[in-house]
Amino acid sequence: MSLHKLYERMLEDTLVLNEYEKIRKFETASDESRAAHDISHINRVTKNCVEIAGLLDLDSESIVELKIAALLHDTGCVQGKEEHAERSYQWAAKYFKDKELNDEPKERILQSIKHHGKGAESAISKILAVADKVDICKQRILPPGLLVHGNRQYAHIQNVTFELNDNIFIVKFCTDGKINLQELNGYYFTEKVLHSIHNLAKIFGLESRIYLDNDMWLL
Repeated sequence: MSLHKLYERMLEDTLVLNEYEKIRKFETASDESRAAHDISHINRVTKNCVEIAGLLDLDSESIVELKIAALLHDTGCVQGKEEHAERSYQWAAKYFKDKELNDEPKERILQSIKHHGKGAESAISKILAVADKVDICKQRILPPGLLVHGNRQYAHIQNVTFELNDNIFIVKFCTDGKINLQELNGYYFTEKVLHSIHNLAKIFGLESRIYLDNDMWLL
């Protein structure tokens, strides 16, 4: 089975969809979940992956590998966010066991899932890491996350876009204009987001610029 056909089938696979529904219910009931890892998040991460990969001229096979990795990268969140990348890797490995998928792309996909939180090395794993981390928009922040100093500022971010101009990888975050920049920059996860963007650009030999509305976003 080709990767493209596999991905199309996965989009309607009840095993995958039910797993994210379980995650949605778990996080909705939790008083500790700060950000959603539901199917809406997955769809935004996949969209980010496709847009970034297109700008970086990845081939079609690499892009579909990215889409599969994006689809499965948070399947381990049903037990919470801690160590979820490892659990997602294990879930995906079990899922792939009965699929007619060549070992080489399967291993690349699995490694991207395993390292999307940290330790990303390959191009597709780094793209997935960025696509995931930049999804800090208001749609993703859960009620407990609004009570956390720093994290609550992400609820003011409306969307994110990507551009590539003159060898400069540009990421633009649009806000509602009510964001507290000092609080935002002081939150530990913000540094991870910006670092992942700069790191991705670097491995492709590009400069990087990040904007928060019309201003350069610098820590």
